Amino acid sequence: MISLEDDEAIRLESTASYDIIPLGIQTLLQAMQDYEADLYLLNISGDSIVHNEGLAGQATFMKRLDEEFPALIEGLAAQAKDSTFIMFSDHGPRPVQGHLKPEEFLAGIEGLIFVGEGTGGGVRAANAAVVSNGRGSLYLYVRNPDDKTTWRRTSYRQLRDYHGHDLLAAIAGQPETAFVVCNREEGGIAILSTEGEATLDAADGGFLYRVAWGKDPLGLDEIEGRVVSAQEMLERTHDEPFPYPLQWLELLQAPCCGDVMIAVDKYAFFWDKPWVVTTHGGPSRAEVGTSLLAVGPPHPEAGIRYDREIACGSLGNLYNSLCRVLYGLLPSPPPLSPPLGGMKGGEADLLFGAQT
Repeated sequence: MISLEDDEAIRLESTASYDIIPLGIQTLLQAMQDYEADLYLLNISGDSIVHNEGLAGQATFMKRLDEEFPALIEGLAAQAKDSTFIMFSDHGPRPVQGHLKPEEFLAGIEGLIFVGEGTGGGVRAANAAVVSNGRGSLYLYVRNPDDKTTWRRTSYRQLRDYHGHDLLAAIAGQPETAFVVCNREEGGIAILSTEGEATLDAADGGFLYRVAWGKDPLGLDEIEGRVVSAQEMLERTHDEPFPYPLQWLELLQAPCCGDVMIAVDKYAFFWDKPWVVTTHGGPSRAEVGTSLLAVGPPHPEAGIRYDREIACGSLGNLYNSLCRVLYGLLPSPPPLSPPLGGMKGGEADLLFGAQT
């Protein structure tokens, strides 16, 4: 694998210049001449543009990309190669009404100490830390109350009675909070808002979402109380304000993830960046939505065709599509169960929908 980094592209991205689009296209076409490979990956970053200009910047970026697209296709055709082109974005933007500094947002939560505090001449050690990169979600780490030496995971019951404080209820009660999510000791995750609580867990070859009390925090009436597959979960929830909660189930169980994921609705977690007008990469529908385009030669034997629209899908399944393009088949099923949101060999891929 060869990785190329263009200093001019870095400068154009940092200055929020739309000229990064034609530069990226020409860089890709030149790389295809200079280096022989089965797969080429090109990143054209509109990050600064969209942060600075919001949805208007996103629309202008896509318009400029449309204008430059013929040059890209013509350049690919001139390579005299039987190529397939797949274009997608990694996430979308969401307008924000204001910004929250993470530790200030949680400063009033009793029981959390982010810096040592004097107590009668002594100092209490910090027991909490946060991670955010300017998105609509915040990850909170809480020192396990039963372990004074390490930061091993702190789960639901401990967070609900953390030295006498219900941390989850207090965070869910913040006026900016949409919901909070954490792992449950018996498996799965708990999702709490100020008005209710639900649980999500693997069950009987699928996934079960149940309201524990009060109002459903996600409003998932179509799947509540019954076991559904990952694909049905995607189909039933992709139009909801916070779609496909299986991604949180997988995320919260990752070894390095925080103990609590906090999602806010109309705000973004950021520091002194008043010019930021959008957040992206968070759990809202606007942030997880992406665009997707695929063009290339049909391959009847491999089941590849380009004449259909996809109602919904997961970029995690794009791997299967690439295997079909490159090798004419889907990957073999793994020896263990597939990832929560993944589809492996024998199931439909993202782009072409064919079965092996």
